[in-house]
Amino acid sequence: MAFKQFGAMIVLLCGLAPACSGEGGSDPTATESQTLAAACVDNVLCIAGDHWDSVACKCVPNVPTQCVSGPGGPCGGFTQNPCVCRRGTHCVPNRIPDIPGVCAVCDPIRCPAGEHWDRSSCSCVAGCLTASDCHGALPALCRVCADGTDGCAHFECVAGACEIAYCN
Repeated sequence: MAFKQFGAMIVLLCGLAPACSGEGGSDPTATESQTLAAACVDNVLCIAGDHWDSVACKCVPNVPTQCVSGPGGPCGGFTQNPCVCRRGTHCVPNRIPDIPGVCAVCDPIRCPAGEHWDRSSCSCVAGCLTASDCHGALPALCRVCADGTDGCAHFECVAGACEIAYCN
């Protein structure tokens, strides 16, 4: 019922508005749906977050664009459309996961002994990933290994901890 009343109102408006048809009036042989399609005029104020779609002849939700943040800008978090960091920066998450983190320039730095550079947190963290993450003094000792070769003191990363080893 409401659709027929709305259609009749548009037909009435089209008779007064030249924008509804090429002739300046309504076509008496047109069906109600054809008249509605021809009478799609942007005279509606859409709510925030929507825009007028002349094809659908109604307000439709805006398509969210991807937010890209630079250094110091927001990123991640439990939000509907979280921002991402621009190339060359990295998202440092907030300790409260609901709140967005901050985009930071994440250049690796030399870490103290027993720590390695962790790109995900953009900081030095305890433990190691590879033997190259281990630093510090090594004893000037070599040993004869089980296979008969000599093995001198070097670092190895075993289960995230730096250890001094002699044989491979």
